[in-house]
Amino acid sequence: MANLFEPLLDWLVNDWPKPTIAARDIYTYGPNSIRDRNTVLSLARILVERRWLVPIETHQHNMRKWKIARGGTTTLPHPPRPDFTPNNT
Repeated sequence: MANLFEPLLDWLVNDWPKPTIAARDIYTYGPNSIRDRNTVLSLARILVERRWLVPIETHQHNMRKWKIARGGTTTLPHPPRPDFTPNNT
């Protein structure tokens, strides 16, 4: 699933004309290989982690919508080390 986000990202950046997108838009208009609800939500989660999508509040509890941040990263940030404690002095 890790490489499936690339066609979605390419489609979002190059073909989607609006600054925001809903999961339903991806099911309907997105790349054919990812028109499954669970796949779309998993890939969107990856793109949120990589800062390409920013979640937006919606009026419906079952609706997912994101702002497209054109300029994220294709690599995941490193998680903080569990043994690291910042010096507060």
